[in-house]
Amino acid sequence: MNRIGIRMDKTALAVDRAWLKKAARAILKAAGYTNAELSVYICNEENMRSLNAAWRGKNSVTDVLTFAQHEGERAGFQDSVFGDLVICSSRAMEQAAARGSTFHDEMLTLLAHGAAHLAGYDHQKGRDMAREMREFEQKLKQKAEAALAARN
Repeated sequence: MNRIGIRMDKTALAVDRAWLKKAARAILKAAGYTNAELSVYICNEENMRSLNAAWRGKNSVTDVLTFAQHEGERAGFQDSVFGDLVICSSRAMEQAAARGSTFHDEMLTLLAHGAAHLAGYDHQKGRDMAREMREFEQKLKQKAEAALAARN
């Protein structure tokens, strides 16, 4: 069974832990993995800015950061520790409002986007890779949405 660890900043916009765990498991399962470990950290803007500055040299808040355990182009999921995914929940809320979608929909989008990065995709490495990454994300999100809907 996929193992999901959840950590949240006390000052971050709250996310339902049970839903987040189900959503993260659904994303991993959509990618075809059943024995992977993923850590999800929900943070506030201050901590996201600090992480983004430290790891990417960008002194700004971003929506999602990933830290893969297996590096390289399309390193792929491993039936082991998959990686760490950091999401700024207030940024997710802002993006959901701007897109006219729900908070959960945006969180699922960010989980899929982060999972694609952890799988080795990088949209900053050209148009072809960006297209492949988008297609992969959409596949993950659609399968995860179906799995989550079936549970309700």
